[in-house]
Amino acid sequence: MYFHAIRAVVGPQWISPLNAGSPRSATSDQARYPFGQGSRATIVGVDTSLRRTLHERGMRMTPQRQLVLDAVRELEHATPERICEHVQRVAPAVNITTVYRTLELLEGLDLVRHTHLGHGAPTYSTQGHQHVHLVCHRCEALIEVPPEELADLIERLRSRFGFVVDASHLALSGRCAKHAEPTMENDGS
Repeated sequence: MYFHAIRAVVGPQWISPLNAGSPRSATSDQARYPFGQGSRATIVGVDTSLRRTLHERGMRMTPQRQLVLDAVRELEHATPERICEHVQRVAPAVNITTVYRTLELLEGLDLVRHTHLGHGAPTYSTQGHQHVHLVCHRCEALIEVPPEELADLIERLRSRFGFVVDASHLALSGRCAKHAEPTMENDGS
């Protein structure tokens, strides 16, 4: 559930469903919504379920937390650095430390998850984004397949070892179809 307020390029006014006919001054707008300054038309969405979850745990909803969650949702798969760049388009003062701390918090709230797709930084996505990543060692191609593709393996691991696999967001490394066949440069000859 979201509450949306739209800030349009119509001068120093704040337009929302609650005050559609009564503009505020630029000064009060800047004080309440510092992250909107300097941007063109933007949508400020407040995730009320996030606000409620934070409040239940004694934490505050901050613009930075909402911006980081929005960036993860928009980018689908992104490293903290990409998320930070995305957030800084709207809020230049948000730094990488804030992004890392917010991602850690959001992961603790089961709103995002991370996956290591290679040797670099982890990649974050939302919880509802479920699939297996096939990552090529050679060209770093990324192929997404549904978790059901691993159903036989998952069942075999459960029955033989009692191990329950969470394949909802998993990365497997290997070689893509283009690089699967040995070539002269990697076949040892």
